[in-house]
Amino acid sequence: IFGEVYLTAKQGSKQKFATKQIDKKYDANPKTKKYIHNKIIILKDINHENIIKLYEVKETSNYFNLVIEYCNGGNLEEYFEKYQEEHNAPFSEELVQYLMRQIISAVKYLHDKRIIHRDIKLEKILIHYDSEEDKKKMNLIKAKVKIIDFGFSRYLKKGELAYSFLGGRIYMDPFIFMEQNKLENSKEYGYDEKVD
Repeated sequence: IFGEVYLTAKQGSKQKFATKQIDKKYDANPKTKKYIHNKIIILKDINHENIIKLYEVKETSNYFNLVIEYCNGGNLEEYFEKYQEEHNAPFSEELVQYLMRQIISAVKYLHDKRIIHRDIKLEKILIHYDSEEDKKKMNLIKAKVKIIDFGFSRYLKKGELAYSFLGGRIYMDPFIFMEQNKLENSKEYGYDEKVD
């Protein structure tokens, strides 16, 4: 959220990066400012093979430029749609297990660091192939997945609860809806890392 992503490279290098350019006009709103700065702080603090890596933040008078790892295979939502079109079937159990091991490893890492993502969904999971041949064949069993977009993420101390009602409604944990209902009825509410 709050920006455009560009394919970039270091001058004199063939290494590709994705650079997310975030307009500083969003800093004028305290709520969006909080999400942008949380995202940067959290990305600087994490390092896991199944989470997108932030290399550098370049700041200009008008923009934050987040130089992040480039993933060459699109996102899992796009891949799933292509797979269903071509095979007229869902992913195999073996493939689901392969993907879930990576996703669960990343989520456990985040929770061990007391970080909740709050917006994990297929479009927020990118695919990267080390081999162009595997990419061409869409051989997902040879790919790595990377969780992205930490705009709604935050640190959550042990025993602490979060209260914001956010995330994609289709993917949102039902617990958040139940807690929102409690809020409307003026009862205590809140949620923890289980929402991921």
